[in-house]
Amino acid sequence: MKFDELFYSLLEVKQSHLCVGIDPAYDGMRPKQVISSSKNPAEDILSFSQDIISKTGGEAIAFKPNQQYILPLGFSELKELNRMIHEQDALSILDIKLSDIGSTNDACCFWSKKCGFDAITASPFPGNMRSLWESCKRQELGLFLLCLMSNPEAGTFMKSDIKGRYAYDVIANTIENEGITGAVVGATIDENDMKCISSVLKKALVLIPGIGAQQGSTTILEKFGKRSIVNVSRDVIFSLDPKERARYYKEKINRIVS
Repeated sequence: MKFDELFYSLLEVKQSHLCVGIDPAYDGMRPKQVISSSKNPAEDILSFSQDIISKTGGEAIAFKPNQQYILPLGFSELKELNRMIHEQDALSILDIKLSDIGSTNDACCFWSKKCGFDAITASPFPGNMRSLWESCKRQELGLFLLCLMSNPEAGTFMKSDIKGRYAYDVIANTIENEGITGAVVGATIDENDMKCISSVLKKALVLIPGIGAQQGSTTILEKFGKRSIVNVSRDVIFSLDPKERARYYKEKINRIVS
C-alpha cells in the first residue's frame, strides 16, 4: 500500500494529523532541551525515543526521526524504533533530507525500507527528483520533497529565480505532476508564498514543520486541510507531559482541518 493510502487509512482510525518529531538533542549540543546522557549514546537516544513514542503514540499519526539526531543508532536500533512506531498504528518518516546522486539515493532508499521506515524526506536541488521518486517507488517508500522550509534562510535558494519562476514553484509543480507523495512546506512562510504553493499542490500530502517552537501560523492548515501532516518536535518531546502536549496539538489541528 502506498504511503498516502496508509495515511488516509490511519486517519479514519486515529483522527489525527499530528506528526511527532524525534529530535533527541544530546548533552553538549545546546544548553537546554537535551536528553540525559551516559557512556552509551545509542542506548540513551533509543530509550528516550521509545519513551516519547509510548507516551504520544495514541495522539500521533506519524513520527519523524531526524537522522542527524539519531545518528548513533544502528540497524537493529532503527528496526526496533520503527517496530514501536508501527505498534502505535503510526507511520515513520525518516527525516534525512537526502541529496545525492542516483546510486547513493538507491542505497538510502534500500536501507531505509530495510530499517522499517515508511517514507523519507529529500532535497530536490541535485535536480534528480524524478529518478529519486522511482527509487522510492521500487522500495515502496513515500517521498517528501523540501519545497519551502520554515527556517529564515530557506528563501535563499528556494525563492531563487528559475526562468521567471521561484524554485519552490518548480518543485511544487514537479511534485504534483509526477504524483510524488508530498511536499515539506513550513508554517512560517508568508501569505503570498502560501497562496502560490497551495494553488499548485492539489493532491499531494503536505508535511508542515514550524507550528510548535517556531510559532508558525496555523493558516496553512486551512489551505491543505486533511492533506496536512503537522510536525511538532521540541514543544512535545521536551515538555513536562509529552502525552498531554501531543493531545493539545492534535486537538488544535483537528479544530482547523476537520
